[in-house]
Amino acid sequence: QPVVEPDAVAAGRAAPLRPWQRPKMALGGGVLSILLTAGASFLFLQSPPVPAPGVARASLTPPPSEPLEAIFNINIALTPDGTRMVYRGLFDGQSHLFVRALDEFDATPLTGLSPDPRNPFISPDGTRVGFFDGRRSLQRVSILGGPPVTITDIQGQPRGASWGPDDMIVFATSSAESGLLGVPVGGGDVNTLTVPDPEQGERDHHWPQVLPGGEFVLFTIRTTGPLENAQVAVLSLETGEYDVLFPGGSSARYVPTGHIVYGVGGTLRAVGFDLDTLTVTTEPIPVIEEVLMGSGGEANFDVAQDGSLVYVSGTSGGIAGLDLVWVDQEGNKELLPAEPGNYTAPRLSPDGSRMAIQVRDIDGNSDIFTYDISRNNFSQFTFDDAADCCPLWSPDGARIMWTSARNGTPNLYMKNADGTGEVERVGESGDIQLGFTWSADGTDLIFASGNGDLYALSADDQVAAPLFETVFAETRPRVSPDGRWIAYESNEDGNANVYVRPFPDVDGGKWKVSAQGGAHPLWSPDGRELFFSTADSVLAAPITTDVTFNAGNPRLVFQGRYEMSRPVFPLFDLAPDGTRFLMMQRTGTLADDTFAPLNLVAVFNWFEELKERVPVP
Repeated sequence: QPVVEPDAVAAGRAAPLRPWQRPKMALGGGVLSILLTAGASFLFLQSPPVPAPGVARASLTPPPSEPLEAIFNINIALTPDGTRMVYRGLFDGQSHLFVRALDEFDATPLTGLSPDPRNPFISPDGTRVGFFDGRRSLQRVSILGGPPVTITDIQGQPRGASWGPDDMIVFATSSAESGLLGVPVGGGDVNTLTVPDPEQGERDHHWPQVLPGGEFVLFTIRTTGPLENAQVAVLSLETGEYDVLFPGGSSARYVPTGHIVYGVGGTLRAVGFDLDTLTVTTEPIPVIEEVLMGSGGEANFDVAQDGSLVYVSGTSGGIAGLDLVWVDQEGNKELLPAEPGNYTAPRLSPDGSRMAIQVRDIDGNSDIFTYDISRNNFSQFTFDDAADCCPLWSPDGARIMWTSARNGTPNLYMKNADGTGEVERVGESGDIQLGFTWSADGTDLIFASGNGDLYALSADDQVAAPLFETVFAETRPRVSPDGRWIAYESNEDGNANVYVRPFPDVDGGKWKVSAQGGAHPLWSPDGRELFFSTADSVLAAPITTDVTFNAGNPRLVFQGRYEMSRPVFPLFDLAPDGTRFLMMQRTGTLADDTFAPLNLVAVFNWFEELKERVPVP
């Protein structure tokens, strides 16, 4: 079975949402008061067996209607002085960044941001918030609110950022072309700071932190194999050289006590670290248990210079588990009997009897599994140490194609669907390839590339040619059942929307199907409707093609809290008969479709405890 691991200061502040109360630190004695309201609760946690003087813990549980989002990146940050917290949460089905002053009761959303703000990080003076606009750009905004400012466009998924004292931002993405990147906060040229060395087993460089003084950067080297094989390293910005400090950790952060704190297997560990000599001075010691970590090595915690620690409590090994669920066109749900897992990219076989799905394990690796729906039986399909993702059935159901990084760059591979035979590499490129759909006659595979363009790969000679090349990002294509049209997702108007072009003559026209945002298009079996998703809904636009292509006003098919916002990857599928959808929902989703909320833990004066547990020379 799969294992459960998915700038200017504004004139005024936005109206706060419902209060999320917190315990306040009494100035005199360092005592936390407990505040209870109908919308939120704060409860003291059990203290350590021998608590350090003045250390106090509190647990914050957001209301289910406004859950904390702490998956697919590090989505929580503290200002350096510990007075404010910035985090990603949901409100009315949309993702927001919220700002919370720690001496106030209200959480305030930063309005006017993109629909997918991620991975907040804060300027050294605590006045500005940097964040990623999905996989499109790096942006900044005043911590008091106001319009965001684009710093630079990005390629790939966000993998951490840090704001240096000289207003240089060091950041990372999932792009295989580079490791750490640097850009001035005012924008300008992006400099490549590191390049992963595949000969040393390096896959990518993630989760940077500019060290005090601004001359060195702490970061994570993601290696081949399990996540626990990752390495913590330090880079000299002057020489461009970096050295591994120790193996077995990720998301490392230096704190003023002379320690590096990092995540591994859902636990925070700490080692002593001499900032002058850049050397580790102690053995690693576990300091915090049950910290939510993502499958990319992101540990959801932050530490302020005043000694405050915040982290998201969760099981080791990754995001909250997901359930597989059937949803019909009236919104009725039926859970599949499969165990919860860290799933993504479910694809149904052409006859609907099986699915192929990507599953991440507790080590952070991902493989493809097949699932026999009637027998409730999983079978592992890929076994490589490198990440395998995004399966796609051949039109006859006899073979499965997927994307794998087993030879460096994630490219396409294929094998018999029953697991027999050898793995065959399908085409070869220096860029990422994600297979999504076949032409109606099965002669061409349409895939999305890491550069944001769509390509057609001939099954006969395995030669890939671009369908159309734009400056925008296009992904998740689907060819219509009659083979005459291709639907796809594009950000050409600034937000994700669904478009349709003729196929294979893609230059013969273009029509926008979703008026107010949309993603993940799927054709009905007869081609008379085009389904697509928004943040919390699936809609269907009626399609007519008698004279020319025409899309009518979309109707609401159903609403619910399903996995529909993760970029690039397929997140749901339509049964071959068109009567129901295969969806994924977070395990613990309540009957009213609200999430069982993630828990945020605050530890005040934590440095005293850290110094006791991990003494440094």
